[in-house]
Amino acid sequence: MKRYVSIFSILILLFIAVMTGAAQETLTPGETVEGEYDGDPVVYTVDAEQGQLLIVSMESEEIDAYVAFTEDGEEIAADDDSGIDYNALLAFVAQEDGPYTLEAGASYFGDDAGAFALRVNVVDPVAVSIDEPIVLEAEEGGSGQLYATLEATAGTVVNISAKSTGEDDVDISLVGVDAEEIDEDSNDGPGDSPLLRRVVLPEDGIYLIKVTPSYSDDMLSESVELLVEATEQLYLSETPQDLILGDGEGQTGTEVYTVDVEAGKTYRFIFTIQYLPDEEGGIQLELLDTARFFDPELEAQHATRVAWDFIPNASGTVRLDVHPSFFTTDLQRIEYTAAMEVIDAE
Repeated sequence: MKRYVSIFSILILLFIAVMTGAAQETLTPGETVEGEYDGDPVVYTVDAEQGQLLIVSMESEEIDAYVAFTEDGEEIAADDDSGIDYNALLAFVAQEDGPYTLEAGASYFGDDAGAFALRVNVVDPVAVSIDEPIVLEAEEGGSGQLYATLEATAGTVVNISAKSTGEDDVDISLVGVDAEEIDEDSNDGPGDSPLLRRVVLPEDGIYLIKVTPSYSDDMLSESVELLVEATEQLYLSETPQDLILGDGEGQTGTEVYTVDVEAGKTYRFIFTIQYLPDEEGGIQLELLDTARFFDPELEAQHATRVAWDFIPNASGTVRLDVHPSFFTTDLQRIEYTAAMEVIDAE
């Protein structure tokens, strides 16, 4: 009997030892930990409160660094090359109190094993309110990215613009409540500054706005002015609507239309374009939110009328992004008309 008790006790101790060894390490914000990737992700936990911003950096000279927040085994946010020298840099907004699970590993193109350094900062982010401009300050020595959060409700329609106070060339991107990127831009605003036009926010919650250098090897050395403006959706109809893109003073211009679609129907987008015999003219169209892997797009040079038929494979709401054609100069002002016909499937 004593022998059985002893064996049972040993098994219990071994089980406890295994479970202790397998326990996930809780990261301390601001501290760097070193790890070893051997083919399986190294799993950590991070504590955060609702609304806080988790900024994770992972660097390695031996593997292609890859970090991901997961929930129930599924990735909810990941990155492998947004940091300096194509290391991983991931910003994630806590939509509720943590803890959160973080996995560190290698991308599909990385080596099978290698050492890495991992660091997470948990901060109270700069919050932007609609129609109240703010300034995001770059750190001394430069910042790889600048962040702000926006708390909003589903159906809110906004323009988001950013402009460097110095010479930095910046991009902006909007990340949704589900940690998926909604939209990004480089140069649709005045003076080739970025502008996200008529974005319809899909959910209640906290959105992340990221300002990054246009070129990955650069750092942001100057502060950035950020503005989120309330606006309205603009719908296409059979009646042609006048549209002007470009202000003749350096703004290329963009406009975004909302279209409610039904699967199987044909939607014909019709544009007339001002004839400019001595200038490059044309139009560039891109359909957003179509649930397709690549956004459908069309570009026409030297055209005075364009008709584009699109058949959605799912019902819902899509956005039609309208730009001048690629070779149009920043100093052109071009007049258009925009209309749409709906053709039922036969």
